[in-house]
Amino acid sequence: MQHCNDGPDPVFFDTLTAMEDWVEKGVAPNAMTASYTEDWGKKLTRTLPLCKFPEQARYSGSGDVNMAANWSCPAGNRGMLEVARNGAQAGMKDDRTRYTARFKSMPAATMKP
Repeated sequence: MQHCNDGPDPVFFDTLTAMEDWVEKGVAPNAMTASYTEDWGKKLTRTLPLCKFPEQARYSGSGDVNMAANWSCPAGNRGMLEVARNGAQAGMKDDRTRYTARFKSMPAATMKP
């Protein structure tokens, strides 16, 4: 994807290796690490995990918030599917059952390629 290069967000990640591991070794990705560098790639400034949908990265509470090692992708975390205040303000109904029910039956990243 490698877009949104105008800010300090981790936008570079290796999807090819993740896909090769899945197809050739049968190891589905749980997460990928995205990175942001400064000075044309010479200085690594920030890394974060990209979790599989619908999981969302969660900070451990200690360590550098700019390093992926201090974040995790908790299994079963479905908070991203909930309609929060901003979603309600944008016109979405606060109907968690309706918005989450259709994703409960989706398989995790255990599908065969």
